[in-house]
Amino acid sequence: MNCPEDIALITDPELLKIILRNLIDNANKHTFGGTIKVDSTIKDQSVYITVSDNGDGLNKVEIDQLYEIMNQDLLGKSHQNIGYQIIGNFVKVLSAEIYIISEGKNRGTQIKLLLPL
Repeated sequence: MNCPEDIALITDPELLKIILRNLIDNANKHTFGGTIKVDSTIKDQSVYITVSDNGDGLNKVEIDQLYEIMNQDLLGKSHQNIGYQIIGNFVKVLSAEIYIISEGKNRGTQIKLLLPL
């Protein structure tokens, strides 16, 4: 994990831990014999936490589906990607943003979580 020591967030640490745990778990499910990294940087009065892997990767349709899942309300919804529903709901609670970046199948995935300082 590469994180500057001088980063201090005022946020709900439990929700942030749940988000990161789900992101890392998803990366682990789709990376076999590869690398998963967690990095953070400060830019434009925001903290970027990035979970990246060199695993399966995603195509545009899959990325769009994940954004749709993350925008669903947890109440009354049932979906196999409940982890992404949780991520999406907690990102909203933290007034954060999330970006999914992948160059396609077998090219890995980066998920950037943007949190205000």
